[in-house]
Amino acid sequence: MLGWMWGPSLKAVEVAGGLNTPAGPTPTGTGPVNSGAATSATPAANAGSGNDPTAVPGNRAATIEQLDPEPLAADTPERPVARALRIELCTAVPKDQRACGTPLASLRVEIRLAATLAVQVQGVTDAEGKVTLSTSVPSGTRLVLSIPALGVQTDIANDATELPVRVPATLGGSQ
Repeated sequence: MLGWMWGPSLKAVEVAGGLNTPAGPTPTGTGPVNSGAATSATPAANAGSGNDPTAVPGNRAATIEQLDPEPLAADTPERPVARALRIELCTAVPKDQRACGTPLASLRVEIRLAATLAVQVQGVTDAEGKVTLSTSVPSGTRLVLSIPALGVQTDIANDATELPVRVPATLGGSQ
């Protein structure tokens, strides 16, 4: 059977020559000496079998026992949640702070992950001060709305789809 296995999962059951056989040349210097000649990368047919008198000590054959596979995780990872956020950016009307005054065009708007403040998605407002940004995040991920040019950063509710941003006229321009 072809394949691979992670080294720490392997367990030696039996080692030819025992586990206490010293590795490398013997202390008396009777081991093989490399005379500078090129060596073959292909091992001899009986290398490590214990029957080859020219085999390098420490190269031992091991018998490997197949371990039972670990069960797969029972929990299936949660699917990401798609979020589409429509942002309207304009100056606030002094008499009604919720009303849109002058649209703020050509401003970069970013959606960031609250945990790391890494930019998840970004866009630029159009002539009407609007932009729609879409992203996918794991369920329950907190997001932050950031408008770097204005120094504005605020949390986004998990169920929010419309984000009206009203900026005081002193920050966003004259009215």
